Amino acid sequence: MSILNVKKDRLSRLANNFLKEGAPRKERGGGSRQTPEMVEFKESIVSHIETVTCRATIMHVVELLDGSIYLVT
Repeated sequence: MSILNVKKDRLSRLANNFLKEGAPRKERGGGSRQTPEMVEFKESIVSHIETVTCRATIMHVVELLDGSIYLVT
């Protein structure tokens, strides 16, 4: 119990509930993080980033054999 940092009372409640239900308790906290507003906001950011062009000099860019490009400072 000390390794899990869970008190014995809580562990006992979880074990009893598991024996009764046959499955662990459902998580009731939180909610869906995928709201339509957040999806739209994320898409607007991605579309804005795609419109911005990147320019770099050959001195500052190293392209590896696999096609990955890294900026060198």
